[in-house]
Amino acid sequence: MGYAVALTRKAAEEFAAFPFDLAGVVDAHLGMLGDHPLRHGRKPYFPFRPGGLMSEFRHEFEDRTCYVRVFLHFGAGESSLVLTGFVVQAMGR
Repeated sequence: MGYAVALTRKAAEEFAAFPFDLAGVVDAHLGMLGDHPLRHGRKPYFPFRPGGLMSEFRHEFEDRTCYVRVFLHFGAGESSLVLTGFVVQAMGR
């Protein structure tokens, strides 16, 4: 049984600004987070705010490598995940 995944307004605006190819990769990762949040998430580390969880992954495109961090916490009753924001770093080749 997976968790419903909800985005805060800020997270939704950040997601909407992603390039199309990156948005597809992030969307697939969010599906995995909904299925197994503790397997794909962990406590955030400095310099990020403590509390909740963060999930990080890297994806290699032809022209760049993207490092993505997703910040989230469990919703009320721990029946959903609430995504609060993203940090993306892209490095060209």
